[in-house]
Amino acid sequence: MKHNIRKIYIYNFFKGLVFAYVIERLFWASRGITIIDVVWLEILFSGIVVLLELPMGMYADRFSRKNLVVFDAVTGILEILIITLAHSFWHFALAISLAAVGQTMQSGAHNALVYDTLEMEGDSSSFEKVLGRIQGLGNLGAMLSGLIGGVLASSYGLVSAYWVSLVSLFIALLAALTLEEVRLHPAENTSWKKEDWKEILSFVIRHRRVRKVMSVAVIVGASVNFLYEFWQIFAEEVSIAVIYFGIIQLLSFAVVSSGGFLADAIRKRIGFRNVMVLSLIFTGVGFFLMSFRSQILGLSMMALIYFSSAVLEPVSLGYMHHHAIEKYRATIESAFSVVEHLGIAVIGIPFGIISTQYSVFYGFLYLSAVLLLVGLWSMLWLRDY
Repeated sequence: MKHNIRKIYIYNFFKGLVFAYVIERLFWASRGITIIDVVWLEILFSGIVVLLELPMGMYADRFSRKNLVVFDAVTGILEILIITLAHSFWHFALAISLAAVGQTMQSGAHNALVYDTLEMEGDSSSFEKVLGRIQGLGNLGAMLSGLIGGVLASSYGLVSAYWVSLVSLFIALLAALTLEEVRLHPAENTSWKKEDWKEILSFVIRHRRVRKVMSVAVIVGASVNFLYEFWQIFAEEVSIAVIYFGIIQLLSFAVVSSGGFLADAIRKRIGFRNVMVLSLIFTGVGFFLMSFRSQILGLSMMALIYFSSAVLEPVSLGYMHHHAIEKYRATIESAFSVVEHLGIAVIGIPFGIISTQYSVFYGFLYLSAVLLLVGLWSMLWLRDY
């Protein structure tokens, strides 16, 4: 089973090695997609996730976690292929719909497969550390792809980065196909009963502390999502040339990778509560200072935001998995993923309107206000951790 973790490392590295992401917003804009169009596509993505996340989590818990990771790899290939050929909003909508289906397939299944593999080896306490490494390798792939993708786009046109990305995604698919299924407690039957729903609902209601932790993760994750989506627009607005986008992405994901690798050590060093509160404060301050339209200050704050959110993710997911009911592990994580995508839709509509009517800098100012208000509130809300 130790090979499973190595295969997941390989899978995440090549899933991250998508050369198109570094010029994604510019390519979409060249095909007529505006900021508000992107927000509507994000809402479409979130809507599909909300509808399918729980059923896919149930499938993972009852049938196969490996199969969902494999299907996610397949939808990733189809998404990139469709976007490469897209020339209208509806083509992009189809691609994003496939991406959303893939997200729901791997969401709870991926981390549940990791946790159960470690638990079978008697090493579940290292989940945060392993998850940090997995995320770090995915980000390492993104770093390298950003550097190469920027050069490809500058030399051979934006669309070239999409064609080359298909090679990496095929390798990720091959890694997923070699994974081994892990089933610690096989279900007695494959049908979901009312008692299953009651047990999951009871878990959510009973574990108030888990709800609080995942609420912080949802708010930070939903907000930082818009930096991942629109940093290229920010870079263009502050007059950074496209050829440097790869370097920016490389450095950004280096910061994210270091945050993932150091997350467990930081949690042990400063305490769980401080990770929660400081992630809100640092991301809020970062977005505020990014609104000043400065190259150096803005890029520095991007690094702060990425590092803070990268530390928070494995720490919050680790807390949830350590408290989750084993046989519903994927479904419980999927439930929190549904809430995060609802958060993206709720936070995203005002962000899209503000950014379209004024500029992306005012959109960042709005995100700052949301995060800092919640951060101040969390100082009291999380005092018992």
